[in-house]
Amino acid sequence: MVKIIQINQTGKAHRIDGRSCEDALFVSEAPFVCCLADGVSNSTYGGLGAKHLVDSIGHYLTRENVLSRFSEMDAQSVRQDFVSMISQVTNYLCQHHPNSKPNDFAATFMACFIYQDTLTIVHAGDGAIFALHNTKKEVDPVILSYPDDNQFDQVYHAAHKDTISRLRVLRLRLSDLKGLILGTDGFTNAYLNPSYQGFDSESLLEAFDVRSNQELTDLVKNVHIREHQITDDISAIVVRFQGQVTQSSVSHQEVLLKMPEPEPVKREAPPLERQPSTQKKRKLKNRILPYVFAFLAFAIVIGLNLYVYFSMNTKLDELSSQLAEQQTKIDRIENLTQQNQLDLDSLMELQPPAE
Repeated sequence: MVKIIQINQTGKAHRIDGRSCEDALFVSEAPFVCCLADGVSNSTYGGLGAKHLVDSIGHYLTRENVLSRFSEMDAQSVRQDFVSMISQVTNYLCQHHPNSKPNDFAATFMACFIYQDTLTIVHAGDGAIFALHNTKKEVDPVILSYPDDNQFDQVYHAAHKDTISRLRVLRLRLSDLKGLILGTDGFTNAYLNPSYQGFDSESLLEAFDVRSNQELTDLVKNVHIREHQITDDISAIVVRFQGQVTQSSVSHQEVLLKMPEPEPVKREAPPLERQPSTQKKRKLKNRILPYVFAFLAFAIVIGLNLYVYFSMNTKLDELSSQLAEQQTKIDRIENLTQQNQLDLDSLMELQPPAE
């Protein structure tokens, strides 16, 4: 049995500008298909591109025999088919919007679908996908797919020219999963640490525990909007797999399919240990700050002393140089005086004595 919980909320920044939500999602319970897209902020029609991607691809995946056909493909074939579908949607939009180009409809895209006991996930662009293992003991969530953007914070959106090499395809055993979260960056950035160095697993467990759309809305209001001050559109799909608990679970290494790296991307391996909660981070920060300030004060004092020391030495060197120059001038004057005295004595000797 599968329970799907969702949120698709316009962010404060878009409400102020009078714009509608540029995230879009598609959900089907039978067959199980979920699609989520986020229009890239600097694209002209990013929201439109996101909506058409999830609607077109989502409805296609629900057709008879489509999921069974995908189940027989290898990862590269799945990747090629999704890139082809994305291109068809983008080309259709360009044809109906004169003078437009594919990047005008840029949007990130992620989808998941189930066939028999296999869950397939595809992901292009930012946002993130988390999973919760199906075990009797309490376990932390794992991250299946990190955001994909380059060192210039440019998103590799679904219609990007490198999507054929960067689109991530993952396959997992459904019996190994208790929960799954797909989220746009407006949702997942509240849990990801800076530069994507791990994530806040304790806070993320609260998202896995929601039981209804209203509970998810309340969580977003308290965590994302109030605590993290997120103004972007916020969309997420929380999936709860309510089946029999298994004794063993798939490992972190088995569930994560690393995406290709034509150039450096901001991504690290998933954390194997519990990440500190937000409250613990604040306490740790408060304990460290006094030592940081003391070190800075000590460094400033040392720096000032060194500055005074070197400044005094410089001034002494300048004074010594000036005194040396003055002494040289005095020596020259004395030499000239002695020379003049000798010349005068010589003249006196040459004069005849007075009669």
